[in-house]
Amino acid sequence: MEIIACVMTALLIMVIICLIWKNYRLKRDIYDFTEKLDTVLNRMMNDQELTPEAYQSDDLWGMVYERLVRLSQMYTHKNEEITEEKDKLKELVSDISHQTKTPIANVKLYLELLSDQKKKMEEDDILKKLGGQVDKLDFLLPHGKCSLRKEASNRKQEIDRQHYTIPYQRPKDKHCGKI
Repeated sequence: MEIIACVMTALLIMVIICLIWKNYRLKRDIYDFTEKLDTVLNRMMNDQELTPEAYQSDDLWGMVYERLVRLSQMYTHKNEEITEEKDKLKELVSDISHQTKTPIANVKLYLELLSDQKKKMEEDDILKKLGGQVDKLDFLLPHGKCSLRKEASNRKQEIDRQHYTIPYQRPKDKHCGKI
């Protein structure tokens, strides 16, 4: 009887030691996984490119890393698109501003030339109307540029919101197509 009790006690002690060892390994694996994840996320936040071949293992970390690489590539592509769109918008605002300044200056110059001559009363009436139209253009265009800049700023904020918002995509199961 004592032999059975000793054997049972020894088995129980081995099971407890095994469980403690498993618990220690599990904690160590979780800490390693968390460290790797933190390192990769910091690299992504610092706009460093993730290399797909860095972790080729077929374990949980390998699968997570592969998805992080795809996410990083997707956001790199989105950042490039956003930069291109911002540049095009800046170019458009600059072009509109340049294209409107020259004609207004020319119309004002012609208006001054006409007003210096003052030949007939009809010309004075036309000059007043022309001057009113030029003043309207002169008033509207800067305000139009302001509203265009506001729109550009709003668009930039919208783009920035899209840039920093991670869209939720459910992963697909390999066997049935959906989870």
